[in-house]
Order: sequence, then structure tokens, then C-alpha cells
Amino acid sequence: MNKLPLVFLLACGGHTSPVEHSGDCDEDVVHLWRVHAYADGLYTVRVDTVADATAFDPDAILYAVDSWSGNPDDVLATDVLGYGDDDFACTFPPPEYECPQMLASVEGATQDLLVVVGILGSCAGAEVEYELTVELDSQPVKVELVGEAAASRFVAD
Repeated sequence: MNKLPLVFLLACGGHTSPVEHSGDCDEDVVHLWRVHAYADGLYTVRVDTVADATAFDPDAILYAVDSWSGNPDDVLATDVLGYGDDDFACTFPPPEYECPQMLASVEGATQDLLVVVGILGSCAGAEVEYELTVELDSQPVKVELVGEAAASRFVAD
């Protein structure tokens, strides 16, 4: 199994998960997160709500990345490794639906992965807020917000 030393994973940019983020309740926009760990293993991705006033219905997609760019609109990711939607009861439930969690076994990883957090609606207010957790073999990894992009570019089949 191709494992990177923990020192390498901690030295990358970003913040060790879990991380919190907020944004507008806009179903046409997704948040892109770079996962600083391109090692083989079992990845867990989980998105949970953090307050009643900012609760919403999220989903999450884990991608292998074909190419990175400094511009979120130019990130190319075509290989879906996992998808999560309505998998567990959110800490602060939205008016409808539940929160996503997925497990994805990754083999042959050659570069960082991408987590796309989507907003499926059912927003309690104008703003959404969530906590993103990404783990590799039950160990938290670093994630970095790349930015926002059009939701139509990232659809799990």
C-alpha cells in the first residue's frame, strides 16, 4: 500500500479536518476542497450542519483530479470516487433531508483529491454553514478551500 508519511501530510497547505465553512444558500454553486493526501487507502468524507439558522441539505462528491489550476473554474475532475447524500441525521437538521457521508477505497492515487460540497436546497436561511471532515484510514487529513464553481460542472452519475 502506498502510504505517505504523516509528516508529509501535516506539512501540506490547508487545515487539518474537520474544518468549518459558510456561504450563500445558492444551489447553482458548489464549494471545492483540495484534499492534501494522495495516498492509497480508505477515505471517509462527511459534511454536517453546525447551526439551526444555517442548516441546509448538503451533498458531497469525492473526485480524482485530472489537473489542478489556480482558478476553481479550471479544475478538471472526471473520475467520481464516491458520493454521499442523506446518509445520517444532521446535527442541526434542515427542513428536509439529511447529511452526506461516504467511504471510498482509493488505489493508485497520484495527486491530491477533490471534495465538492453541494447545496441541494432546504435552507433554513440565506446563508449555509457546515463542517467538513475528511479522513484517510481514520486519520484526519489536511483540506484547503479552492473556491466556488458552477454546480453544473460537478454532477455525480
